[in-house]
Amino acid sequence: MHELTSAGLKVPDDISVTGFNDLDVLPGLDLSLTSVHVPFEDVGRTATQLALHSVQDHVNLPVTVRVRTTTPKAAATRLV
Repeated sequence: MHELTSAGLKVPDDISVTGFNDLDVLPGLDLSLTSVHVPFEDVGRTATQLALHSVQDHVNLPVTVRVRTTTPKAAATRLV
C-alpha cells in the first residue's frame, strides 16, 4: 500500500486492493482491506469428516468477499 501511494495512486480511487484470509487491518493506514473470507473451521470439520469416512465425494465450501474501503463501492456491486 505504501508503494502505491508513493507512486501517486489513490486507493480505491485509482486502484483496488484485495487480500486473502479476511485480514482487514492495514498498519499505519486509515483503510480497511477488502478480503476473501474462507471459513477455515468449516474446511477443517469437512476435511476431518471426509478422512474419517473415506468419502470420495467432491465438496464445495462457500467463501465470501468482504468489501471494505480498499475497493470502490461500484466493484462490490459487480461481485453479486
